[in-house]
Amino acid sequence: MASPKEIDISLPKFEFEQNLELVPILRKLGINSLFDHTANLSGFSTETSLMFGDAKHVAKIKVDEEGSTAAAATVVFSFRSARPAEPTKFECNHPFMFLIYDNTAKAVLFTGIYRDPKTQK
Repeated sequence: MASPKEIDISLPKFEFEQNLELVPILRKLGINSLFDHTANLSGFSTETSLMFGDAKHVAKIKVDEEGSTAAAATVVFSFRSARPAEPTKFECNHPFMFLIYDNTAKAVLFTGIYRDPKTQK
């Protein structure tokens, strides 16, 4: 395994949000009763005619001078004062793919692609 080394990273500031309608996906997986009157949600409420009307997933990420924030997950870029003479430089001045990985859960929490901000919608 390679030893960690310091890298000087230049990132553009960006922020975006993605919304995903889950009802069609859940229905394709066979989860239909949650969205009609046959739903059994007795573990949530004593109301007998309770059902879900909609389900959405929203993911948001923001990268600025303070670091990165992705929904409830936060990544902070820290800089030590005692830097090596010549750290490796990585300038993200072109489209790139990114991911946020949780070491504890050993899972990728977020992925995305950064494009030119003028074309990003």
